[in-house]
Amino acid sequence: PPVLGLAAAAAGRTPTALAGLCAYALGVAGRVVAARATGGRAWPDALAQPVSIGLFAALVERSFRLHRRAALSWKGRAVVARGPGGG
Repeated sequence: PPVLGLAAAAAGRTPTALAGLCAYALGVAGRVVAARATGGRAWPDALAQPVSIGLFAALVERSFRLHRRAALSWKGRAVVARGPGGG
């Protein structure tokens, strides 16, 4: 949303810019509320919310990709896929 908002503002598309910046503000507000409710640090962490979401998505994608290739490991040990029920 912040990139969308800035790009739209540069292109003169005010309604789209406002929508992007409002979406960013709502994401930041959500992070602040969650941090305060759990005793976490609200600032400046909340301002980096889009970056942290992007990094998390990249880590999840990498994990799925490695899992499909049976190349997933943790602390140097292979993670073996098991059927339903684990164990």
